[in-house]
Amino acid sequence: MLRCLLFFYQNGIDKKRKMVYYTTVLTELVQLQQKGDGVLIQLDYKSGVPIYDQLINNIIRLKMLGALKAGDALPSVRALAAKLSINPNTVQRAYQMLEEKGIIYSASGKGSFIAEDSESEQNIKKIAVAELKKAMELAISRGLTSDDITKLTDELFKEGNK
Repeated sequence: MLRCLLFFYQNGIDKKRKMVYYTTVLTELVQLQQKGDGVLIQLDYKSGVPIYDQLINNIIRLKMLGALKAGDALPSVRALAAKLSINPNTVQRAYQMLEEKGIIYSASGKGSFIAEDSESEQNIKKIAVAELKKAMELAISRGLTSDDITKLTDELFKEGNK
């Protein structure tokens, strides 16, 4: 999710940063394809981030990386829960929240699908901008300057390119 946030922050700022982002995306896609186990979602049970939030962020990341395209079917709640060894209610909650944000849609009796690109990408961008604004406001309230934030952004892009 952070890479998506940084992409939207820097989109249009300069070409060097765009190249770093696109290189990072390509690296991630290659790593995902090399896994070959059919599950592209990774959960960190020790992170303190709720599992449903991690699931939401993973689905958004896969969409933004192009691994999930508009109209692609998501696994059923039970199938994904079994594959990830988590409670089906957790998957249902994540799907519900993704649907509320306009990132996926449900067809009764058919399942959940990735929403059309223009709508869902606009929603993802709005969410990313809102989250980035909150983080920036917090950073500024804690004493970080514009230079500090710029340096941190550059460092994060360098780390993402490794």
